[in-house]
Amino acid sequence: MQVKRDLVNDYSLLKFRLGRIPMMVDFIEQGSRDPQLFVNYSKSYFNFVADQEKDLLGSIDSTSLKLLELLSNEINNSKRVLESIILLELLENGLIKFSQLQKIASSKYGFDINKVTF
Repeated sequence: MQVKRDLVNDYSLLKFRLGRIPMMVDFIEQGSRDPQLFVNYSKSYFNFVADQEKDLLGSIDSTSLKLLELLSNEINNSKRVLESIILLELLENGLIKFSQLQKIASSKYGFDINKVTF
């Protein structure tokens, strides 16, 4: 119960400070709690927010909710940064070349990848 209370408190404080529902990146930019803790507690940040903001309940279908939970826990958990980059590029452009991926990883995120990693 203490974990939930701390998460709710940090969420509420940041929401008040921003004047809107905080995004996960807001916690990082404001030097607040690690946003992955909300995911760890509620399976996705959306689940946590929907528990606080009752008007969001039922705003996405159950299939989308399960997909969001999968992405939150397996891909966007900061352990698989490369997969997140690939997904973003695929969603925005439909495909990604290895050379593009290398450039993005190096210039935006400061790490190098090789074909084995890819």
